[in-house]
Amino acid sequence: LSLSEIFMNLLATMAPMLIFLSIINSIIKGGEGSDFNMLGRYIIGRYIGVTAIMVVVFTGLLIPFYHLNLEMSASAESSFDKLYELVMNIVPRNIILPFSENNTIQIIILALILGTIILNLDNQVNGLRSTVTDFHIVFMNATEAICTLLPIFVFASLTKLFWENGFGTFAKLWKPLLAAVIVEYGFIALMSIFLGLQY
Repeated sequence: LSLSEIFMNLLATMAPMLIFLSIINSIIKGGEGSDFNMLGRYIIGRYIGVTAIMVVVFTGLLIPFYHLNLEMSASAESSFDKLYELVMNIVPRNIILPFSENNTIQIIILALILGTIILNLDNQVNGLRSTVTDFHIVFMNATEAICTLLPIFVFASLTKLFWENGFGTFAKLWKPLLAAVIVEYGFIALMSIFLGLQY
């Protein structure tokens, strides 16, 4: 394995679990206490409701721009079958599969379901709430530790690129590098002016 593959594998290992735990932890934290419990349920219900309404509204607005042919061709039927299969596959078949396949949509759906269940159990699962929070902290710190290696990864990747292709690579990269420098120094100048006006 190359350095880049090792780095990407580490991120791919941590990211799904971090997403899963972050969503559940957010739902749990939003549901602590009676007022927050009601607020958490309201936010989840409103999110799902608004999403469903917007899908219906935008679908209705887009229909006039497309010619509807009731006689579906074989390709149209195949596309419909694929869309139906995609919708049906949103809910994972088991709790392990989304993480093994790195399926982000299924991970989010699973986290929303489990987070809502934990939220509705109120004080019956305080130990589980604490465990989820602790695991969230562990995976967040692990991901931050991996991300601290990002400068080394970038340096190693650029070094390998220049070693294999020569410094003539700069001939193709000078424009985006110059644009990045201009944007960076422009941002620093604007922040300096803004801070100067404040003080």
